[in-house]
Amino acid sequence: MLRSLVRICRILYLLIFVFLSQSLAGQNRDYQFSPEVDSLIFLIRSQRETNPELAYRYLDTLRGYLPNFKSELQPFLNLLEGEILIQQGKIEPGIEQLNMASDLFLSIDNPTGLAYVEEAFTRYYTRSADYPKALESAFKVVEIREQHQDRSGLVRALVDIADIYWYYQRFDEGLKYGHQALELVKDEPASKEKASVYKILSELYLEIPDYLKALESINEAIKISKSQGATDLEIASTLNSRGNVYKYLKRYDDALQDYNTILHACTSADYKICMRVALANIGHIYLILKDYTKAIEFKKRALEIQTNTGEIQQVAENILHLSEAYAGLGNMPEAYKYRVKLDSINEVEHQQALDKLTNELSVKYETEKKEESIKSLNDRVRFQKISIAMGSTLLIISLFATGIFVRLKNRLQKSNSEKELLLREIHHRTKNNLQILSSLLSLQTDHLHDEHAIDVISEGRNRVESMGMIHQRLYTGDNLTRVDLREYLPELCRHLEESFSASNKSISINEDIRFGDMDVDYAIPLGLIINELVTNSVKYGFSNGDKGQISLLLKETQGELLLSVSDNGAPAPHLKNHKMSTSFGSMLIETLSKKLKGRIEINRENGYNTTIIFQRYRN
Repeated sequence: MLRSLVRICRILYLLIFVFLSQSLAGQNRDYQFSPEVDSLIFLIRSQRETNPELAYRYLDTLRGYLPNFKSELQPFLNLLEGEILIQQGKIEPGIEQLNMASDLFLSIDNPTGLAYVEEAFTRYYTRSADYPKALESAFKVVEIREQHQDRSGLVRALVDIADIYWYYQRFDEGLKYGHQALELVKDEPASKEKASVYKILSELYLEIPDYLKALESINEAIKISKSQGATDLEIASTLNSRGNVYKYLKRYDDALQDYNTILHACTSADYKICMRVALANIGHIYLILKDYTKAIEFKKRALEIQTNTGEIQQVAENILHLSEAYAGLGNMPEAYKYRVKLDSINEVEHQQALDKLTNELSVKYETEKKEESIKSLNDRVRFQKISIAMGSTLLIISLFATGIFVRLKNRLQKSNSEKELLLREIHHRTKNNLQILSSLLSLQTDHLHDEHAIDVISEGRNRVESMGMIHQRLYTGDNLTRVDLREYLPELCRHLEESFSASNKSISINEDIRFGDMDVDYAIPLGLIINELVTNSVKYGFSNGDKGQISLLLKETQGELLLSVSDNGAPAPHLKNHKMSTSFGSMLIETLSKKLKGRIEINRENGYNTTIIFQRYRN
């Protein structure tokens, strides 16, 4: 009796979804088998993320219809099984099923089926943070959907592309594709696709940032979803986006309410990825509110889910927040442990980017090699037309010489590319090491009470930052050996202004930089000298609460480089006229000035002015 009742319930449930799947507005499906089969596919796709085990049971039922639709249904079975396996963390067998589906769709000439496969790959590569491959799959979907004028499928693909660019932190490009999707749906009735467009636009507006547009867009997405009868679980991702907007608007209670709603819905469904997102965001709120114990609790639970599922999105952010939370509790060993973990993750991400750059250079190299061969062939033909009478011997010699020249040129290009990559990597690792040192010094100052000790560590951190900025510019710029002082020195000044604001001193630095590129061997000591001179002005010339102004001038005059740093503060009484003090900073200035063959002049008539004239500043 009980089994019969269960069977009747299942049939009723299936019939309900038959009706729903056939009447969904805007649901443009590319598969049409029979009402029962279509409904089972719809059920599987709707449950594959939130309840993969239930989706697998529906898949077993769907297999029973295989004899009726063998060649057409089999690739869908492979596709759906691949999606479910990947959702369960069984990556290799899942990818194998997707590839089998792709081959079968090709064999029966079903391009829209291929689009479904590429959508699945887009989701997988995005969650695996392999964004180049995710973009490649998403653009394949766009091409197929455009050819078949599938508007809803095209909208989904454009939203996926905008989402990938969000992860890339290329928000303007993401907005471009988001608005393309909006143009397709803005005049249409409410639909799942329309809600997803407003959701991704909100996430991109949040990063621009335009908080009001972000809140307006996400509320529109929630309104559309609820009008379609969506549950909290089905709009968990959308609620999470609104929670993020509330967080940046500092409406922390509203943010926590949305995050906790998500956590409850996802925990009830045992939806791991969704739980991870909610836990991480709740932990971040508690970190902002300085409730470090709760922040650690939620962040660790989020990290545990990521470890078990192999999902790596936002791992670095969670580890960073754990380090900050432990530092807030004064547990410096744990804070340092997570900082080291963070650096290792950043190294992996950078290596992936470096591998991508290497591949791009390889493709470029091969292309240039082919172009060079074509050019060489054309030259050869023209030469033969002009000088065929000169005989075959001269022609052979010419061709041989041309071949040697091309090979030597290609070898030189390849060698230069490899050296450039290596040098870029060295600068990146140096910058990372300096960043770790700076972070440790920053963490240490958060828990010191001795003002003198805080000042000493802060000065050391500024020295490290001044060098780190140079190495960052080198590995991200076009020139790996020279620094543009017109960009570097203003950035250094803004950093120093921010660091002084923490000491209740409102100091503005006006820089006048009239000198451009400088070799890194000279730029690093020059940056340290400027850092020390500005620090000395702030330290000795202004008291707490003072407002002050520092002027920085760098120009070339009569074959020498003139640096002038002056302030309008009161000179320290212990500094003698025309001489530096005996502090470490002053000794550092003198030592570095000697390296650049600089002579120091001090003037105390109006405030405090230090002028250094360098003779060694060019190669």
